[in-house]
Amino acid sequence: MWNANILGTGVIAGIAAGLMALAGVHSSSFAFILMFSAPLTIAIASLGWGPLSGAIAGIVAVVIVATQTPVEMAVATATLLFLPAAWAGHLANLAQPSADGRQMVWFPLSGILFRVMIALFAGFIVTGWISGFSAEKAATAFAELLKEMAKSEPELPQLDEAAIEQNSRVFAGILPIVVPGVFLMAHVLVLYLAAMITRVSGRLPRPRDDIPATANLPQAALAVAPAGLIGMGMLASPFYEIGGVLAGLGIAGLGLIGLADMHYSMRGKPGGQLAIIVSWIALVVLTLPLVLFSLFGAWRVIRGTNTPQPPAYPPANRT
Repeated sequence: MWNANILGTGVIAGIAAGLMALAGVHSSSFAFILMFSAPLTIAIASLGWGPLSGAIAGIVAVVIVATQTPVEMAVATATLLFLPAAWAGHLANLAQPSADGRQMVWFPLSGILFRVMIALFAGFIVTGWISGFSAEKAATAFAELLKEMAKSEPELPQLDEAAIEQNSRVFAGILPIVVPGVFLMAHVLVLYLAAMITRVSGRLPRPRDDIPATANLPQAALAVAPAGLIGMGMLASPFYEIGGVLAGLGIAGLGLIGLADMHYSMRGKPGGQLAIIVSWIALVVLTLPLVLFSLFGAWRVIRGTNTPQPPAYPPANRT
């Protein structure tokens, strides 16, 4: 339904998202935080005021960014930030009556996460194609950056040409894996915060999900990371970078399921909270444990472990 409330909320959310994205582009200290505060407002609009409001917010945000940045940046923010947030918010509110007609069956978390992965994959492919990104170009740029740092900070330990070349290639090689994984995890956090905010305000129709118990992925997701790693190992650019995006999204997606499984398995156990805190600290500090959690996540997907969704309630009144 089109009304002033939906339109106004979408426009305001879009303006906020566009301005925060621009601030992230021009800021070095808080770029990551500002960038992912932008899709938060769009997810809130989509979850609390419906898909039309989320779409309006996304369009307004893209227009604002496009007027102040090159087209590559506008496309990147549209496909990697705004579109996934609006779409995830829409999917979270999809529901249909159960067979007996007594309750609503909500779109499963597994479907939402998998579709966000698909959206980000498409976004990275489009962005990489328009910008002409390649691991080789990234290695060259990183090598130049290291040389400039060495010139400006001569008191720091200096690397020779061979070390700079090696470090640059390692960085460029893992970049296509790391960045998509970070984006996926950030979007999941954004959607969680948006759901929490709209639920507190009474605007979220979807009942509260027991995320540790119900989080999962379709079994097709098991092939994403292996396919990406095979592509990276056997193919040259641009298929190397495409494989990296697949690998990063697949590892991060399964890693999130593994984290949910850990939370679920630790419920009610002595020292469970401490184990969870230590695991999260290790993940933030080292990042490598995500690979281990992805194995746990893959095992949960293989088992098909998924408890029933929480009981359904009448949708909140959208006034």
